[in-house]
Amino acid sequence: MCQNYEIDRKDRDMPSISAPTVKEHHRIMFDKLVDAAEEILRTHGPEDLTAGAVAKAAGIARNSIYRYVTSIDDLRILVLERYLPQWQKSVDDAIDRDAPPQEQILALAVVSLELAQSTGHSWLISVMKSARSARPSQEQDVPQVRSEYHSESVADFHIEFARRVTLLWTQVDPQTASLHSRINRALIDVGMKSLDAGEPFEKVKRSVLAGISGLFAAASSESATTV
Repeated sequence: MCQNYEIDRKDRDMPSISAPTVKEHHRIMFDKLVDAAEEILRTHGPEDLTAGAVAKAAGIARNSIYRYVTSIDDLRILVLERYLPQWQKSVDDAIDRDAPPQEQILALAVVSLELAQSTGHSWLISVMKSARSARPSQEQDVPQVRSEYHSESVADFHIEFARRVTLLWTQVDPQTASLHSRINRALIDVGMKSLDAGEPFEKVKRSVLAGISGLFAAASSESATTV
């Protein structure tokens, strides 16, 4: 009798599988959990992302969550990482690698603002700050403190972006590349925050591009002075 009770209890705990295969069922449930987590994060904020809230939104038992992810913090990171393919494709599509470095730098600024507008820069930052886990490292001209991103994949994307900007500025003017690449990234960051604050996209874009163009002029002037 006790043995039958144990079998019945295990059957009740097992999620029903409606997909053709267990693997497909796992993928569907995994996507449902990430979708539910993103909806909670966007609608209510990181503080409301709990196992109970995710289970309710996904329509599954609370203890079933841990068949697909190891923790709720994993869901925060997975929500961030689901945007990486879109971000990377957008950046790659926006850049003509045969164009002069100045044009590539401006294109990187525009696509960064477009991504911030479409995904919500401040929302992503709040998710990043709410996540945990990191492996710190350092480098002078690019953001290498991985605790800032809480995900190896997200950190790698941002670090590679910063490296690309620095490399392009090195082609513009090696002497001022370190300084100007950092100011360049700061202008983009201010632009993103301005979009979050409600400033019109075209207005922000014009200001950011004007600022970067001013750096080109400064680099040209610096080069002429040192010749």
